[in-house]
Amino acid sequence: MQQLDLRHYHCPIPLLMTKEALEKLQPGHHLEIRFGGTSAVKDFEILCHEMHCRIISCEKYTALNGWIEYKMNISN
Repeated sequence: MQQLDLRHYHCPIPLLMTKEALEKLQPGHHLEIRFGGTSAVKDFEILCHEMHCRIISCEKYTALNGWIEYKMNISN
């Protein structure tokens, strides 16, 4: 599984980096992304829909520093 840590980037950079990684992702493989609360889950849902990918899971959690973060698994 390929992983991207996007927690230190602000939109639109996480979306652009996710799109690039999904374009390179081999069929049947998964991409795990971690992003901060400054990125909108809905934007990633739209990106996946447009790229014909499927969100397998999306978890919301509070990091040790108190910030809201997300972990999302995507399949192509």
